[in-house]
Parts: sequence; structure tokens; C-alpha cells
Amino acid sequence: SGSIRNMLDLRASAKVGAAGVWQFMPSTGRQYMMVNDAVDERKDPLRATRAAARHLMADYDALGEWPLAITAYNHGRGGVSRGTGEVNSVDIGDVVMGYRGKAFGFASRNFYVEFLAAVDVSSRADELFGDLPHMPAVEGEEVELPYAMGIHQAASLAGVSREDLIVANPALLS
Repeated sequence: SGSIRNMLDLRASAKVGAAGVWQFMPSTGRQYMMVNDAVDERKDPLRATRAAARHLMADYDALGEWPLAITAYNHGRGGVSRGTGEVNSVDIGDVVMGYRGKAFGFASRNFYVEFLAAVDVSSRADELFGDLPHMPAVEGEEVELPYAMGIHQAASLAGVSREDLIVANPALLS
């Protein structure tokens, strides 16, 4: 499916403006990462994963229930909050069955159960798929530049090609 392909593509983007492996919208991404004309950290899997964890925790802090927080990752905190108010319940089953918000469609309604299915498959991956090869952890060090510079200059100082610098730094907009 297209959504699975997007999850595996660091440069994935959606028509509505979401980008990266965690499909952050620009406005939400800016709350946790650098998103501008030169850098889009939504496309950096490490920074975006840290941002996704912080965002999910903020949703949990606001909504008080993990199923609601996970659903809010797809539907938005405000939408889920409106849903709990409309059905007068914080139970995800009540929200899914009773909330009639216009934007609360198939994807949002099923987001939590899809999450549970992914957790189940992940926990039983060896049983389901056999012995899969595992990618080694990314190694390297992060270097903070003392001042802004162009990609060509940064690549030259690092002693790598422009292309290799971009591959190693997927947040850089080429």
C-alpha cells in the first residue's frame, strides 16, 4: 500500500503536506524540529522519531489515555478532544462508535486498532517471518556547525561529496 511505502521512504510526503517517516504536518513539525526552506528535520528519521515521541507524550498528557493519544497522532489532539466531549467518554470504543466529526473517517477511526496490529506483528516477527536480517545501528557523530554554510562548503570541510553529505543528512533540502 502507499502508506506502507511512505513509512519506509525518508523523503515521503503526502498531498496534504505531511512528510517523513512519521508524516508530520509542517506546523506540527515546527513545534519539535527545524522545518524551513533549507532544512526539514521531518525527513531525518532520528530527529523525527524523537519528535514523534515528544508529540505522542504531549497528546497523552493532554488526553490522559494512550488509545486517545495514539488516535490523536492521526486525527489531531483537538479533534479527539471534541470527540470525547461529543460522546461524553474517554473510552476509545465509545469515541470510535459514537463520534460523528466530519474528518473522523476510516483512517482516524481505525488508527488505534492498526497500531495494536503493528505491535502484535512486531512482537511476533520471528514467528511470522522467520529469521529476518537486521540492519546495524547507524554509527557516526553529529557535528554542529559554528555558522550557517552551503551544502558544497559543508561537504568540502567534511571531506565528502555533496551527494554523500545529503544521504547522511536527509533533513537537508537539496
